[in-house]
Amino acid sequence: VRLSLLDGADGTLLETVTIHQDPEPPPLELIEPNGGEYYRAGSPQTIRFVDNRRPGGEQPNYRRLLSADNGRSWMPLHGGPPVNCQAGQCSWEWYVPGIWDNLLVRILDANDPEAIDTSDAPLIVYEGNLYVDAANGNDTNNGITPETAFATIQKAIDTASDGDIITVAPGVYTEDINLLGKNITLTSAGPTSSAVVKATTIDGSVTFRGTEDPNCILTGFNINGAIAGYDWEIDPVGENHTHATISHCILENVSTGCGQLIQACDGIISHCVIAKINYMCGRPGPVPQIVGCHGLIENCTMADMQDGIEVFPG
Repeated sequence: VRLSLLDGADGTLLETVTIHQDPEPPPLELIEPNGGEYYRAGSPQTIRFVDNRRPGGEQPNYRRLLSADNGRSWMPLHGGPPVNCQAGQCSWEWYVPGIWDNLLVRILDANDPEAIDTSDAPLIVYEGNLYVDAANGNDTNNGITPETAFATIQKAIDTASDGDIITVAPGVYTEDINLLGKNITLTSAGPTSSAVVKATTIDGSVTFRGTEDPNCILTGFNINGAIAGYDWEIDPVGENHTHATISHCILENVSTGCGQLIQACDGIISHCVIAKINYMCGRPGPVPQIVGCHGLIENCTMADMQDGIEVFPG
């Protein structure tokens, strides 16, 4: 907006002032999903949108539509509870239908042709399986098939939701990974095959958030680093220990500082090989490699691991 300031006496132009105003918000504004979200087929989700119109007009008649062909055609999404709006903040519960790679969502008011908004980009609908392949994958892929696998394990973990299964192809994954408290299954392509396990290497550390339950499963990896059952960045004293299930992993020829190869893991640790563990530590006394694990350790092979397991009364 340009304002002209005139001299009141003779009308001479004194100054022109430009005032910048934000554009008017759209009548309806879709907040979620707005593109890039991962929704498991059949899972309950919420459409969130904002109605920026002033109250007092015609009663809105909200509709929601889905497109599986990049917006060329639309189908109504029926069912579920009615839309809930409080002070213009609206939500609508729904169940994600079908198995579609890409899905656009549209919200509109059938009583107002100007009130319409569409998600900026497709969301991803998947069956609950994600794939990682260091050799052939790419983190710009969607990760929902072996052919469109991610390249890094952490990308798959970041994407996953509770109950998902992440299958990792043989290869070397040079990364530290964090399970982020998610109750997911992280597995190699063949956890009971020693050849596949040896060929599927996490060349880094594994950290749990400490809030995982036994439904969080780590199985079938050759791990060249330590396993921590809590995340010291958010829990520096380790008040929470993970109860994740760890099985069929190999930790061999690993060097630690002052021990603590596996720490604060209170879930079941089974069918693992822990061998030839070295350490570099200046302090005297025992340097145990399994510390503060209050769960069950069974059917594991342990050899040449210096001071072994630290056990306290109780």
